[in-house]
Amino acid sequence: MDINEAKNKVISSGLRLQATGLIARTWGNISCRVDLNHFVITPSGKGYEGLSEEDIVMIRLSDESFEGNVKPSSERGVHAALYKLHPDINFIIHTHQLYATAVGVAGEALSGLEDLNSSILGSIVPCAKYGLSTTKPLRDNVEAASRENPSSRAILMRNHGAVCMGNDMEDCFLVCETLEELARERFSEITGENTPYRVFLPDSSTGKRYISYRERNGAVFAFLKTPAVKYASSHMNGLPAYIDDMAQLCGPGIPLLPRGSGVKRIDSHLAKRPAVFIKDRGAICMGENKEEADALAMVLDKNACAAIVREKTGKGASVPLFTALLENYNYKKSYSKLK
Repeated sequence: MDINEAKNKVISSGLRLQATGLIARTWGNISCRVDLNHFVITPSGKGYEGLSEEDIVMIRLSDESFEGNVKPSSERGVHAALYKLHPDINFIIHTHQLYATAVGVAGEALSGLEDLNSSILGSIVPCAKYGLSTTKPLRDNVEAASRENPSSRAILMRNHGAVCMGNDMEDCFLVCETLEELARERFSEITGENTPYRVFLPDSSTGKRYISYRERNGAVFAFLKTPAVKYASSHMNGLPAYIDDMAQLCGPGIPLLPRGSGVKRIDSHLAKRPAVFIKDRGAICMGENKEEADALAMVLDKNACAAIVREKTGKGASVPLFTALLENYNYKKSYSKLK
């Protein structure tokens, strides 16, 4: 494939994924094979809006080296490993999509697929063991899951997200969308509800019912009352970080404050982390602007869904304490601002 064509497919895919809520802000990454020896991938720490061909990085498959001053995605090793394993795969999307991420916390594969789903996803969707973001263990765990299930075109990444593979861009999108629908059905089985929680997009008509905003002292405060967040605020004593996104933003988790807590008490907690739960009321997310507050709200809702999976199944665990602290430190140092 022509390198410019491959780069433009990656750029358009990022915008398409963001519009559907499968990717938010800088989380996730996209790549496209150029030839047997090279692929292009999204850059590290840059938002999907406004990406140009110059921002998309060419990677040599043999040693994962690259040229130029733009730093490629830190998960390029995962993409390289999968391209090496699957010569027929030409497009890869790593997402943090809501339902696939939530059910992945339990560490179980999605099996027993119907014929239509199995023709798209393979006979099973395995769940890779947990590995810290950007590390070799994460790559090795995804590679092992794919090697053990060579027909699988999607892999859950425990406490993290999912990786989807396709023969081309459209095929890869079909895998992403089919996986999310399958995971939504699994989530419904776990919670015992027909339509328990919807994907939360703050600016959608549904999302607007669950969020409101206030501005004070140069910050934006989002008051979040999605079904999952309301459930967590009523039934859980605070919320640990069950997914890496949450660990990056809030460290090990966020506290639960009593109903009726005053502004001073809430502010003192928000000075330490950007979100708090209020008993039976939902959560407050703080950002320097609406975009930051919305991104945190989406992650918090997803983390609450993951917590419900953990509660209902009794399987899985939160991100380990030291790992969560390290994720938070690394995020503040390198990725907290869009470049």
